Amino acid sequence: MEDADRRHAYKRSYIKTPEEIFEEFSDVPEAIENTQKLADKVEIYDIIYNRVQPKFPDLPKGATAEEYLKKEVYSGVKKRYGKMTGELKERVDMELKIIHDKGYDDYFLVVSDMMKWARKHGVLVGVRGSVAGSVASYCLDISDIEPIRWELYFERFLNPERKSPPDIDMDLQDSRREEVINYVIEKYGRKNIAAIAAFGRLKTRAAIRDVCRVMKIDLKTADILSKMVHVKFGRVKPMALMLQDDQDFRKIIEGDPRLIQMADTVSRIEGLCRHVSTHACGYLITPDPITDYVAVQYETGSSEKVITQVEFKPIEDLGLLKFDFLGLINLTIIDYAIKLIKKRHGVDINVYKIPEDDKKTMKLFQDGNTTAVFQFESDGIKRYLRELKPENMQDLCFMAAAYRPGPMQFIPGYIACKQGIKRPEYLIPELEPILKMTYGFAIYQEQVIRIAVDIAGYSMGEADILRRAMGKKIPEVMRAEEDRFVKGCKDKGYSEKIAKQLFEYLKPFADYGFNKSHSAGYAYLAYWTAYLKAHYPIEFMCARMTADMNHPDKLVVALKEARSMGLNLLPPDINKSHLEFSPDGKNEIRYGLDGIKNVGRNIVEELIKERDENGEFTSLNDFCARVGSVNSRTLESLIKVGALNVFGEYNALLSVFPSIISKAGENQKAKDMGQLGLSFQNEAVTGSKPKIEVTKLPDVEPVSAGQKLDWEKDLLGIYFTSHPLQGLIEPLRSKGVVPLSENVLAEGKRVIGLCVVSLIKQIKTKKGDAMAFVTLDDMRSPVEGVLFPKDWQAYRDVINVGDSVVVSGKCNKRNDQISIILDKIKKIEDMPNDLKPDDISSSNVTLIIDESADSNDLEQLRDILVENPGNVVVNLNVTTAGKIRKFKMREKVDSEFISSVVSKLRLVKDVV
Repeated sequence: MEDADRRHAYKRSYIKTPEEIFEEFSDVPEAIENTQKLADKVEIYDIIYNRVQPKFPDLPKGATAEEYLKKEVYSGVKKRYGKMTGELKERVDMELKIIHDKGYDDYFLVVSDMMKWARKHGVLVGVRGSVAGSVASYCLDISDIEPIRWELYFERFLNPERKSPPDIDMDLQDSRREEVINYVIEKYGRKNIAAIAAFGRLKTRAAIRDVCRVMKIDLKTADILSKMVHVKFGRVKPMALMLQDDQDFRKIIEGDPRLIQMADTVSRIEGLCRHVSTHACGYLITPDPITDYVAVQYETGSSEKVITQVEFKPIEDLGLLKFDFLGLINLTIIDYAIKLIKKRHGVDINVYKIPEDDKKTMKLFQDGNTTAVFQFESDGIKRYLRELKPENMQDLCFMAAAYRPGPMQFIPGYIACKQGIKRPEYLIPELEPILKMTYGFAIYQEQVIRIAVDIAGYSMGEADILRRAMGKKIPEVMRAEEDRFVKGCKDKGYSEKIAKQLFEYLKPFADYGFNKSHSAGYAYLAYWTAYLKAHYPIEFMCARMTADMNHPDKLVVALKEARSMGLNLLPPDINKSHLEFSPDGKNEIRYGLDGIKNVGRNIVEELIKERDENGEFTSLNDFCARVGSVNSRTLESLIKVGALNVFGEYNALLSVFPSIISKAGENQKAKDMGQLGLSFQNEAVTGSKPKIEVTKLPDVEPVSAGQKLDWEKDLLGIYFTSHPLQGLIEPLRSKGVVPLSENVLAEGKRVIGLCVVSLIKQIKTKKGDAMAFVTLDDMRSPVEGVLFPKDWQAYRDVINVGDSVVVSGKCNKRNDQISIILDKIKKIEDMPNDLKPDDISSSNVTLIIDESADSNDLEQLRDILVENPGNVVVNLNVTTAGKIRKFKMREKVDSEFISSVVSKLRLVKDVV
């Protein structure tokens, strides 16, 4: 703003007041009169359409969409249920009537057509969300979850009172998502389809940083203020509420006139669009060209993909209907595993028909052996699984819904009730049939709907509106709903006291209530992956590692799990490896060639085809002669990761490969030009293969183990055959040093830990001083370390990439990512003699407890913490009557559980 050369707006370019207009045109009064005449001539118009959806093109001649939908659903009933019972017919007819009355016959036929095409062509599919509560969707092959047995309600998905359209999220294996979309484009017309735009908006945290940058306010101040902004359940508190609710925040702002101006600017730009991108999965499909309904544009950086100029919510308000095609990596994992199982064992696995009571699969859940199992991978949920001992899909459904901030507090009680240690408690007896499946705890949105219907006299549609109102927490709406709820309870014979207690009981549910239909979908997907892991571990882990091939942090976890399962992991091999990770022997997995840096997929496909057709490669010369597209960079990378070890030692191969590949290139060029040597002439006459001369490898010093690991890290993204910290962790742990990621990495927390420096990136500050960002790896997950100029100056000549070190520093959070401001680094070789207990910071954390917490809340929190043991000392700061009381827990707690779960609980205001 202080830049004199900055771009200025045109003078007087604003909407003037009537008084200013009259003054401006005082010499031409008829101009004022003409504006009114022009306004009077404008016809009344409305750009709101009736619900716009594509027409199903395959209707039989003379049939309506309503008639054909009913025919398809009834046919599906016979396939899914065997016969139509009276109760089933009542449910189906009710759903079909609501679908027709709301005008969605074509929509259901179109979605069913998409899903059936995908299934027919071998694409694994699923759905998430409330559509699983529809019997009609189940019978149309849209969903595979039977809603009646699961007690799922159609009204949660669609009801007469609901104004918004139904929302069917189609899950597709992500490797074949584009095939389904291309089918839809071909069937419904390219001009009738566009991806939906997504607008990135300025939220309080980002707005503070942006405005401070423009106003040249110290970025340190901007950073402090940005971090103070409250975020609860993903919702960022706006500036006005921050100034109202946070005294410390307000004090900082009011202490500086420029910050007051900044806060005012932020409050005015909050919510404004910052940039345009493309919705992750949403597409608009219309019966006529898209441009008849909404403006479109090309996606940023593309001249082919068309997107709307309107984002999702206004599109829905206009009456346009979107379709969600979600690519799901877990379905791709399942698909690849199934193909490997078919190839190796001749067994056809149909995940939709896997028995739900498989003991081996449930044993895997009961043992908490769920690494690589969808939604059940964290250490915390594994501990709960071991305590719960799930016996059926309902238990898995509960855990999928409950293991989140909010309902997590009910997990210990659920387990105690299930095991008979505790009796379920109900505010009134009438709650028992509703909450019995969750032992008295309201976890699912469907349970709120049942409470409103059975106890407060709501219709199913009205109850869903109540559920939505609770989620939005609009004060005036909540007050009206409370009056309606209390009156309904009283009309049913309950006292006003009970009615209000019940409404208060349901209020917090809005923050965490989970859609049971959605949770059931998660439970099934988790069960499928667990079934494959339990029965076909090598094929499943090959599939999982292939999916993680380009995600080193995830791949490290998968590799560790595979080894713990007794599987032997083999390095890449030019004669054994395939594109993906693949089984090699009874209990061995071979690294996939597609995961090597600088080795293109086309080259890998060519060499595999050549190998399959003409046999394994016998030498480096043979390989270069037979795979014509291989270049020096690719060949060097293959040598360095050990893929060519069958031909000789690393350094020996590296010393001769330039001349070999050069000669192979010359021979290929000569062959292409017809200048055949004697050997090639002999091949043409006799049909025999030419004899390829093998270069003798020199006797050179073998490559060091450390160099091999450095090459692996560079070209595979991970340490594969070993790790620099192997053998160091346990000796240092006995001295109090743990791997870095075993600390609680929470904002403001001081940490110390063992790690490897895997990347150093030096940059210049605005003042021209050098500083560095350092990637720290500890066999589990990488963390970014920051060395500011003073500390970088001290360590720049001390540390190098590949060094094993112990670091200490303070955690910093920016853009939702934790980094560590480093202030001390010790190389391992410098430590054994001078390491003392005083050098090691004890791992501890302080939880700042919300003032509203009562003794019951604290007791529940303590129970949750105690049930998740670890190596972190926990302190509690509890404010009572304005005074802070400090407590230190005797039991130590798991660090990951604190950072991933406890820090998000309602009772915990902060973790320091």
